[in-house]
Amino acid sequence: MKDKLVIWAENEKDEKVMLGIQLIADTNKIEIFVFPESTVTETFEKAMMNDWRKGESLEFPEGHTKMERELSMSESLLPDTFKTKQADLVNRAKTEWHFVVLSQKLSLEFKKELEELKERVEGLSEYSSSTWNDLKGYWGKVQKQIREKTLAWKHTNELKETTNSLFDKMKVLRTQFESELQGKSVEYKEHFSSALNDIEEKLNKDGRLKPLFEELKTLQKKFWDTKFVSKHRNELKKQFDKTFKVIKEKRFGNSSNPTGSPVERIESRLNGLHNAINRMQSSIGRDTKELEFQQHRIDTTDGQLEAQIRQAKINVVQERLSSKKVKLEDMLKTKEQLTSRLASAKAKEAQQKEEAAKKAEIAKAKEVVKEKIATEIKTKEASISEEEAKKLEEAAKEIKTAKIERRVVHRVVESTTPKEAAKESIPLAAAAPTTSEVTEPAKVITPIAASEPKTQEAASDVLESVVDLFSEAFEDIVDSVKAVAEVLEDKVEDFIDDMKKDDDKGKA
Repeated sequence: MKDKLVIWAENEKDEKVMLGIQLIADTNKIEIFVFPESTVTETFEKAMMNDWRKGESLEFPEGHTKMERELSMSESLLPDTFKTKQADLVNRAKTEWHFVVLSQKLSLEFKKELEELKERVEGLSEYSSSTWNDLKGYWGKVQKQIREKTLAWKHTNELKETTNSLFDKMKVLRTQFESELQGKSVEYKEHFSSALNDIEEKLNKDGRLKPLFEELKTLQKKFWDTKFVSKHRNELKKQFDKTFKVIKEKRFGNSSNPTGSPVERIESRLNGLHNAINRMQSSIGRDTKELEFQQHRIDTTDGQLEAQIRQAKINVVQERLSSKKVKLEDMLKTKEQLTSRLASAKAKEAQQKEEAAKKAEIAKAKEVVKEKIATEIKTKEASISEEEAKKLEEAAKEIKTAKIERRVVHRVVESTTPKEAAKESIPLAAAAPTTSEVTEPAKVITPIAASEPKTQEAASDVLESVVDLFSEAFEDIVDSVKAVAEVLEDKVEDFIDDMKKDDDKGKA
């Protein structure tokens, strides 16, 4: 944002003049240099446009005049005696320069605060965490103004350079402090760790919980008042948390439902959201009161500078207020969504409970039916007579004998020589016993037993041929399975080859 402007205009005599306008931000004034057209050469005009506007010094020709004016938002930069066709540039420069003046005043306030911090930092002989935090807080305020664009870039760079130099000095002091603290921190850590171990041993020996809890709280208070390096502090914090957890579990027992049901989790989120909404509404209320207060002070103040500063504060508060209102709207939308989800979760939970109750009723009814059937079976068993029991037992034996006899293959041998009987081919269908053979086994077996020796030898040969037949059938089955496997293997290989060809075509 430049603080110089060069334009052409006409004076009250309609004479063409070149004007060089310069802002003096410290005094809230502008300087106007008037150059008659007769004194302006092409070289001087280019020098004014290129060099003087960028801040370089330039020797003005004789015959020019100079005037000063107050910078005001209600009045033009130029006197009424000048007319220009570049009025848009003049108006834009007036608006920008007004912002520059206010930014200059704000930067002066920050510079004053920074000078105080600089004196504190230069007077330190060792690291001070409070000074470090104050310096961080100061830079946080500056960054806020940078984000809100209430500070000009030039003023921001000046504050940034000085603040960075102070941070560098504080970092050197902090490094020295941490190197000294390192040794002490090891000793402190061992002391507190030993004390915590003693408390844990007492807990394991069933010591009194309330005195141990009070002892642990006192030890924790000393821990927070002691300086550690971050590593040792974090390790001790974990050990403290572990010990507190053990005591709480011994005193109150384990949590039966640490995560909670979906309804409980949503309700917990809603409660937290309600608290956040209340805090946001309170914050919006405070900002609204702040706006009313600043507006009242503007209406009642006599100082123009104070009114301008308060107007700038109003702008900042209004920006913050609008941002908070947007956040509040998001919170309210989230609240509606969670409320809807809570209703759905409750309905689902009620449905699950109803289904569980129905399942319990069905299971209970099944148990009743089972008990009833078992009772009826026992009653019927008790009512069966001994004769009926014997008949059932004999029938079971006959069924068992029939199953055994089905496994024996009978064949009627017509040939009298064993060789001819062995050479005969017996189909599998003919080897299966008929119903009469199963139900009346004695008629088949008895003639064989009463026959001549040749007939008995023939029966033996028949049994051997049956065994050979089943062996050959089993081998045929194995050969068939192998053949099917080979065919399947060929089919799978062909399928894989086809897939590869399709993939190659797709890539091409």
